[in-house]
Amino acid sequence: MLKSFEAIYHNGHLHWTGPKPPSVIEKSRVLVVVDIETDAVRSSADMRILLERSRGCIKPTQSVESS
Repeated sequence: MLKSFEAIYHNGHLHWTGPKPPSVIEKSRVLVVVDIETDAVRSSADMRILLERSRGCIKPTQSVESS
């Protein structure tokens, strides 16, 4: 069965952008697909913009002690 995990390849290392593969896998065959058209730096900027736009949209929760 194939399972997909997304990562950014940078200087010989994979940096996971989502869920990581299970750590119980000691040895497994992998298939690497490289998206040449997508710039990884642009994705970081998009995330920064998303975080800036969403700042303050979630209110802190109140505990029973603080009410």
